[in-house]
Amino acid sequence: MLMTTTITTLFVGDGSKCEFRRVLSTLKASTHAKTAVNLDEATALLAVPRETVDLIILAVSRPGEIRCDQFDDLVRQAPLSRIILVLGSWCEGEQRSGKPWPGGQRVFWYDWSRYWQRELESVAHGLCPTWGRPVTTTHEELTDSTVTLPTTRSAGLIVLDTPVLETADTLADLLRVCGYATYWVRSANDLGKVAGATSAVWEGTMGDDREVAHLARLSFASGRIPIVALLDFPRADRIERLLAAGAAHVVAKPFLLDDLLTALQRATLGSQATHRDGQLSAVNC
Repeated sequence: MLMTTTITTLFVGDGSKCEFRRVLSTLKASTHAKTAVNLDEATALLAVPRETVDLIILAVSRPGEIRCDQFDDLVRQAPLSRIILVLGSWCEGEQRSGKPWPGGQRVFWYDWSRYWQRELESVAHGLCPTWGRPVTTTHEELTDSTVTLPTTRSAGLIVLDTPVLETADTLADLLRVCGYATYWVRSANDLGKVAGATSAVWEGTMGDDREVAHLARLSFASGRIPIVALLDFPRADRIERLLAAGAAHVVAKPFLLDDLLTALQRATLGSQATHRDGQLSAVNC
């Protein structure tokens, strides 16, 4: 984790919840982090003379937990601070979470680690992070700006396990541009036709019992090559089940290409390191 102690952050919410524990731990590891259990405590802290905060991170567990007037009051009290809303599982979907409030950037809890790592790398290289852009920047513009292709071509064969041809074609096209070869399978039995695969991308929907069993069969049949699982708006318990079934990383759909590539690279490196030690461990990114 990069250290950027010149950034002062204020985490507002319950950092003990499983969805937000990693958010708070990364902030403490990489910034000068302050905490407040709720908006009242945050307001009191911000009212202290000479108390400045670069970033305010609001941990939102469910829709409506923070009212629009409370958010507006926070913006008025800390006009120079940028606000990031980290949304929990109950906030998924546009119909539930709505459009981002003006002046706030939205990140789902399962995307936090990759998002924050990109932000710190931008700061370390003297570039403007997404939270440093004008408050009028739309969510779509922020999303588009984070999609980049690698500057060097990667080598490796990736197994694509998805029941949908269109998804396989889309993944194959994206990964081919980045230098990967791909092979589409629709069941673990098809893996007998594949040799030399370095990793796999498995697509699921909600991570039910049937899908978990399918992923476990893929993991067993592939000889435990690292698997990146794609899942719709994953809950914390679903992620844990997929990791236990053999996934190395779980990426939420819809996903950014950067996130998928990062997960594949980390999975492959992690596999090489753990195989040298005689074992393979699964790590949630």
